[in-house]
Amino acid sequence: MDGEIISHADYLEAVYTGERSLAAMGVFLAEVREETLKNNHKRIFLDAAGAKGPYDEDERVLIAEKIMEVFRYGYKIAALEKKENINRVIENTLLTFSINFLVLADKEKALKWLLGD
Repeated sequence: MDGEIISHADYLEAVYTGERSLAAMGVFLAEVREETLKNNHKRIFLDAAGAKGPYDEDERVLIAEKIMEVFRYGYKIAALEKKENINRVIENTLLTFSINFLVLADKEKALKWLLGD
């Protein structure tokens, strides 16, 4: 596995350290989904700030589609990413389909949003 999944009382923390590619992230997201089902979590903190390499711009929308496929209904997802990697393509795609998703470069702000009502 390219990362670590930690179950907290109020949310699941998924720290992704693999490549920023659809194939690698897809496998990790499926593992995160399994953990949400085992631990009955609907809030996910996805930390991708330590992932390797740049995003392929063409894959950003495909990564958003994979997130929609894996976390279709009832999930709230806060993503942590390096500021230089944030361009809102994934976030805007997910929001278009009513997926409750926010990407930030500040962990405290991301967790505050995730754990808020």
